[in-house]
Amino acid sequence: MTTTIRQATINDLDNIYNIWQAEMTRALPGASPNNDHIDYFRGKLESQCDTFRTWVAEDTETRAILGWMSLSPFINNPVIRPAFAEVSTYVMNGKQGEGVGALLTDTAIKHAKQHTSLIALVGVIHSENTAAIALAKKANCTEAGSIPAFSSHQPPIPELKIFVCRI
Repeated sequence: MTTTIRQATINDLDNIYNIWQAEMTRALPGASPNNDHIDYFRGKLESQCDTFRTWVAEDTETRAILGWMSLSPFINNPVIRPAFAEVSTYVMNGKQGEGVGALLTDTAIKHAKQHTSLIALVGVIHSENTAAIALAKKANCTEAGSIPAFSSHQPPIPELKIFVCRI
């Protein structure tokens, strides 16, 4: 299988949403993605710019979308906002561990270094997602802390680890 990375378009919305929805319902039992969430992803795709954008990993033979990654504003403070981006990465079930996430991560880091004024990428990772944690460490990201679990929230929110990758 050969995988290519390209910038996402609005035509990728359904695939991006479906991969995200599958992973959310697997990682957060009781989560119920809805139309508000698909509107969120539509907005992300329609508002892409030089710094904040979304990529998809595509199987070059079948044209199937295997995963996606986005850089989004991490902080709303207008002075600090251009310096940090939150990284979101989702790979479809069955394709995890095949290098798709690594290709997406390499693309985002290279883009941030060459085409933006970002100084760091920030990832918030489910504490039990050992593959994502290993990928962050392989990309030279540093664990900067964690957000404790909130069992009273519906669905319950697990502990989240925060990783920072200096650009």
